[in-house]
Amino acid sequence: FQAAHPNLQVRALISNGRQLQDALMDNRLDLALIEGGVSESNLRAEVFSRDRLILILPPDHPLCWTETLNLQDIISYPLLLREQGSAGRSFLDHVFAVHGLTMEPVWESASTQALVKAVSAGLGISFLPEQLVRTDLAAGTVSTRPIADESFLRQHWIVWHRNKFLTASAREFIAMT
Repeated sequence: FQAAHPNLQVRALISNGRQLQDALMDNRLDLALIEGGVSESNLRAEVFSRDRLILILPPDHPLCWTETLNLQDIISYPLLLREQGSAGRSFLDHVFAVHGLTMEPVWESASTQALVKAVSAGLGISFLPEQLVRTDLAAGTVSTRPIADESFLRQHWIVWHRNKFLTASAREFIAMT
C-alpha cells in the first residue's frame, strides 16, 4: 500500500486487540487489523483473513501416539500459552470455557518463538497459529495432533470507528485486505 502511495504517511502500531480498539475509539488510529474478536459496538469490522490455532507438542510427547484427542485429554498437561489479553489467549480462554474447562498455564509469554522453543525443550504443550509453526513442524522440533472436539478456526478483522470519515485511500486499503 505504501509503495502505491509514496506521498501518504502510513504509520503502524503493533499492539494487542484491546489497545488497538481503544486507539480507534479515541481517534488515535484510522484503521486496525485485529486478530480475534472486536468488542466495541461503535467499531465496524470486516473479516479479512482466517487462520487456525494448532496444538504443538514435543516430538516425543505421549499424546503424539494418542489416536483421538479431545480438549479434556490435554488439560492436565503443562500449558505454555500466550499472555493474558492477547487475542490468541482470549480465543483459547473462550474455547476452553465453552467446553467447561479452565486452563491453568504454567508459563505465559508474549513471544511465540519462546513458546515454540519451550515446547521443543519438553517444558509443556501449547496452542499457536499454524502459520507461525510450519517451519518448526517441518524441521521436527515440535509435533502436532488434531483436537477432535474443536476446530480452533479464527477470523481476523479490519476495523474502524463507525463515525470515521473514510478517505479514498482508507477505502482502498480496506479493499486490499
